Amino acid sequence: MSSSINKSVFRFVGFNIIESYIKRYPSGKNRGELQVEMDLSAIVNRTENTFVLNMAGEFKDEGVFEARISAVGHFQFEGEILEELGNYFYVNSPALLFPHIRAYLAAMTSLSGMSSILIPAMNLSGLSEDLKKNTQIVD
Repeated sequence: MSSSINKSVFRFVGFNIIESYIKRYPSGKNRGELQVEMDLSAIVNRTENTFVLNMAGEFKDEGVFEARISAVGHFQFEGEILEELGNYFYVNSPALLFPHIRAYLAAMTSLSGMSSILIPAMNLSGLSEDLKKNTQIVD
């Protein structure tokens, strides 16, 4: 059986953690009440065919830990596809960047001498409208 795979016209190039803060409370008991706040913005550069996602997350379990992590995700796209892809950028780019933030927090906390903090996988599609409103398009 033969099938062809279409090359994606939108790809994740990489990311950078630009700021992080983690505070642990050694005597804290895990209450399982994780609070998450996400702030997203982006810049689309039509000339360079790039999409840059700024993602800042605040994670908190009262009395256990608090963390703030800001990351920048770099994406490229081919040609004039902004209108074609529509919401594709806004739904999928946070979903591609967020696992790297989760892994960063787990790695940093595992090196702290206490147990790792593992943020659960999250459905971020509800943030797409906010991201769309906070996206600047540059020609």
